[in-house]
This record gives sequence, C-alpha cells and structure tokens, in this order.
Amino acid sequence: MALSLETPRDAQKAPGLTLRAAPAWRRAAACAVDTAAPLGVAVVVGWALWPPSATALPWNALDTAVDAYWLAPSALWGALAAWLVLSFLLHAAFEATGTPTPGQRALGLRLVGRAGDRVRPGRALAHAALRLLSTALVAGGHLWALADPGRQTLHDRLSGVRLVHGALGREAADRAHT
Repeated sequence: MALSLETPRDAQKAPGLTLRAAPAWRRAAACAVDTAAPLGVAVVVGWALWPPSATALPWNALDTAVDAYWLAPSALWGALAAWLVLSFLLHAAFEATGTPTPGQRALGLRLVGRAGDRVRPGRALAHAALRLLSTALVAGGHLWALADPGRQTLHDRLSGVRLVHGALGREAADRAHT
C-alpha cells in the first residue's frame, strides 16, 4: 500500500494511505499536556530542595528566587534534572511501545516512521533523547517545524520520524504497519 504525507505545500493525493503532517498548534498543545506531569513533579522536587532561609527574604518573588538560587542552586538544578529525566521517560516509554503520549492521544497525533510505518523502539528512544536536545537549544529544535516544509522538528528529522495528525482506523493502521 502506498503512503503519502500531506503538507500544506503537498496537496497532491497519491494512491493509498494519506497522513496529514501535524500542525504546529497541535504539536504545541500536545507538548503542553505532556509537560504538565513532569513539570509538576519537578516543582515538588524544587520545593523540597528549597532552602528554608529563602522564604524569609524580604523581596518580591523574582528576587527571592534569585537569592534562593545563590543560597542553594541544588533546588533549581534538582528540579531541572527531575523534569528532564521524567520528560525523557514519558516520551521514551510511550513512543517505544508504539503508543501515543497522553498529549498526542488527546490531539489525535501519532508518531510514525519516514514511510508511515511503526516506529521501532531504538528510533523512539533516539527521538526522545533528541527532543531534550531540541529543548536545550532554547526550543530552537521545536521552532524548526515552523519553517520546515514537512512540518518536522529538528528531533523528528534527526531521528527519522514524523508526527502526523489523524487517527487511522484499525484496518488502515494494519495496512500501514505491514
């Protein structure tokens, strides 16, 4: 079965199964949903590492946070590490098993290989790790999708996957994955 990927610049329909590239707003919304749980845990970790003396500082919230960082940088770095590890684990666990993340599921998105096939676990782990690199580049890897003709982020391109919109029926999914 032939598979084509439809993008705004690619309006031609090829015979076979057609998938639509995920629009930027759906990607961003799915990312927000998927970030909520790891970020919540990271806030709790940061709060647990927060120095008690920092709460008594007579400043506004930003000044208090900066002063607390200088008193105990482990609060910020511990929270950041917790967020990165949990984000990686969330995406790796879902994508390596071929299951959409909660955000992807809520917005009708799926991760597929270049040809629309199922993403193998090794490629899914690479995608999850490269996602962290894209985030570390001040979200530059994510913003890449705005200029990319195939709507792929930097980590999508480097790991050889596509995020597509539109749920396939069971029969169509079976045809695409065989």
